[in-house]
Amino acid sequence: MARRVPANLLGIVDRGSLKVGNKAEFVLLSDDLLVKGA
Repeated sequence: MARRVPANLLGIVDRGSLKVGNKAEFVLLSDDLLVKGA
């Protein structure tokens, strides 16, 4: 759940996908990569 924090900080519009579940993990992983890349 800690990965949810960076997702909110980025303010990604796909945030609604988090409710889906599977897509949430994928989106969260992408966010984590973006954070490290930044």
